[in-house]
Amino acid sequence: IHTPRSTNDLLEVINGLEEAILNRSLEADEGNGRFPTRLIILDSIAAPARRDFGDGSAPKRAGIVMQIAQSLKRLADQLGLTVVVINQVSAGVANATGPQGMSESRFSPTKAALGTSWHHCLSTRVLMEHDVDPHQVSMGAPTSNLRHATVVKSNEAAAHTIAYEITQVGVVPA
Repeated sequence: IHTPRSTNDLLEVINGLEEAILNRSLEADEGNGRFPTRLIILDSIAAPARRDFGDGSAPKRAGIVMQIAQSLKRLADQLGLTVVVINQVSAGVANATGPQGMSESRFSPTKAALGTSWHHCLSTRVLMEHDVDPHQVSMGAPTSNLRHATVVKSNEAAAHTIAYEITQVGVVPA
């Protein structure tokens, strides 16, 4: 577990992972009860990128995000790993002209924090959603543990959705 404070720190961590993963694989081969690393979960690239670049320097932010993507792809390819990157999303608000020429705000579809250039870096994209926003439950909204995972882009699988719940037992198909 690493907690990089900046995109440069994140790149340093990613670049140092290869040696750590290879060492762990050697230890696993020695039969000491350790397992080789097969999965990297990164949550998130967007937070340090926002902190470092804000909204005003999109080209610089896109450049560092592409460097991070290249490093992760290289690790995945060379070491046979699966890499999962959590991308933050938000509902955008767009101003539109309503009836009788009045200006009004409308919610647009979700917007990914890493932007559209990130979409081209992926081989598979899974959209995970709640039936009920857990942040609204405290405000009196009805509760539901039902969630959906939808494959929206894949080089391997057809687009499909599964329903599931997270319970005390774990992840359970709904």
